[in-house]
Amino acid sequence: MNNNLKTSIIYASMIGSLLNEYEPKENNSSINELKKQLRKFMQKRSKTNTSEFLQSLKIGNEVWIKSIDHFKENSYLIEAVSLVVALWSRQAETLAKFCNLTEKRIDAFALQNMSDNHTLESEQNSYTVANYLNSQIEKSIELLEWRQWVLNNNGRFSNG
Repeated sequence: MNNNLKTSIIYASMIGSLLNEYEPKENNSSINELKKQLRKFMQKRSKTNTSEFLQSLKIGNEVWIKSIDHFKENSYLIEAVSLVVALWSRQAETLAKFCNLTEKRIDAFALQNMSDNHTLESEQNSYTVANYLNSQIEKSIELLEWRQWVLNNNGRFSNG
């Protein structure tokens, strides 16, 4: 499984979790559409390569917990909508390609679901958290790839 696909699974899982926890004031077609696309993607990936799918979910969960611990000292105001958009924007090309989460779909979601108390502070905080998550996910995937390489080469390094 390539890194972009692993990254897509991690982000799809995080965004899906945020969407499932987010409760809009009324039933909204843009939220339902995003959930549908994510569900479709995750079901397909879980069937094609179960072990790597689960490994990606594990990485995502570990990174999410680390980020919560990392930012727990800050009193960040973050809305689910802002965080979904921020996470998507960090991996827009990959998520559009693998999960069909296009800019048009995300824009529809963001515009229709802005709460009355949406603030610039919430948006900025969300991008800060998304940047941190992105860097931690990249590090985790690189470490995983390195470990896999070592296992494949029986722990031997060459100067070649």
